[in-house]
Amino acid sequence: MKNAAKKITTDLQIKRLTKTGNYNVGNGVYLCIAKTGTKSFKFRYGFDGQDRWEGIGPYKTGGLKEARDTGYARRSEYKKLIKKGIDPREHNRQAIEEQRAADDLHK
Repeated sequence: MKNAAKKITTDLQIKRLTKTGNYNVGNGVYLCIAKTGTKSFKFRYGFDGQDRWEGIGPYKTGGLKEARDTGYARRSEYKKLIKKGIDPREHNRQAIEEQRAADDLHK
């Protein structure tokens, strides 16, 4: 993983970053800078021996504190699911499908 050695601790550091790569901001959250310069946050977790990445959202809409808080909540939730042998990605997909089915019933 590129650029993960130095932890990002302030919004000012994020604003000054221009080099593409993934930067650790804490709680399993990384700031990802694309070739286009777009900055977004992603949450990283491991399941079944593989690293998994899940988007949190663009830097513009939240901020460092919000991204960390989201990461902390997801990390707690995902740890519980993984202990039970449940893939968080599949769990989320199933929840979305169930919600869509319920919404279709109410139309």
